[in-house]
Amino acid sequence: MNNSSDAELTVAIPAFNEAEIIEENINEIREWLGQNLPDVTYEVLIVDDGSNDGMTEILKKKTKINRCLRVVSHDRNMGRGRAIRTAFEESIGRYIIILDADLSYAPEHISLLLEPLRNDEADITLASPYHKEGKIENVPFFRALVSRLGNKILANSFSGKSKTVTCIVRGFTRKVASQLDLLNEGKDLHLELLYKADLLNFRIVEVPAKLVWRDSRRNKLKDSSGSLLTNN
Repeated sequence: MNNSSDAELTVAIPAFNEAEIIEENINEIREWLGQNLPDVTYEVLIVDDGSNDGMTEILKKKTKINRCLRVVSHDRNMGRGRAIRTAFEESIGRYIIILDADLSYAPEHISLLLEPLRNDEADITLASPYHKEGKIENVPFFRALVSRLGNKILANSFSGKSKTVTCIVRGFTRKVASQLDLLNEGKDLHLELLYKADLLNFRIVEVPAKLVWRDSRRNKLKDSSGSLLTNN
């Protein structure tokens, strides 16, 4: 069910210069939602962060034939954090799930992140490949090692027991997302968000996730600012 004008769920995707994959990945998300959450009204919201590779034109054409797809565009590249903040501002769903554009966390994570929110067990949910039941596949050893160590160090700054604090893939109630008053425009937004959630005593639940780099040609993944990612 996909009447985006009255959506229970917003699947939001910050994207920058993803013309090669964006159409295929949107189709994959929609197909998964139709098969696995057929009773959930949803919108797929793409935040185009100033792309210059033709992605904007692809998305404009796709919105004409897909009522559940909505696109918000930045006039220039502003960074991953700004793109996520725009997603929060523009989302209409009661629940918001943030996915990465390359789907290194497959659409199955939507339901994993959504369930604790819908059951009123959490205000924020985190996808964690470093959870004891999480997995990492096809990620270069050194990259995975740096990410794991970085998350372990940063996680000590928070009162919770989360194993992954830098991943973009998260779930939120829209009510909570609107209360966070975020400022960062880069990838430090992920940490700012958790600091403020901690201060406001929001309930954070970490769910096991499977991180898979799907295409070895994309071994230099970039955030929406164009900077190489150093952790997931």
